[in-house]
Amino acid sequence: QLGDEGVAALVDALLRARGEPALSELYLRNCGLVRLPAAVGALPHLQRLDLDGNTQLGDEGVAALVDALLRARGEPALSELYLRNCGLVRLPAAVGALPHLQRLDLDGNTQLGDEGV
Repeated sequence: QLGDEGVAALVDALLRARGEPALSELYLRNCGLVRLPAAVGALPHLQRLDLDGNTQLGDEGVAALVDALLRARGEPALSELYLRNCGLVRLPAAVGALPHLQRLDLDGNTQLGDEGV
């Protein structure tokens, strides 16, 4: 599994490459993630982020991700966020602050319930 450190190294390499990274889609399904590196928020063209199956990500991991996106310079371009089976109990309110978010997939987060959304 790629894990948190592997993703951090990948994002770091993208950001160190010459020019601004043009990456618009990032698929990190079933990678054993607990927390994404804050540097993911520095990918200015990221529109689709798929984190399906990272069961340990949970509420804190998603909150940290959204915080990193909102703190990055410029407005986050993210329009699709896939969080199937990510161990969510309560969806962080900050998700609603992502200005371009059009698709949010929370399928399989069985503990989420109505109160968590």
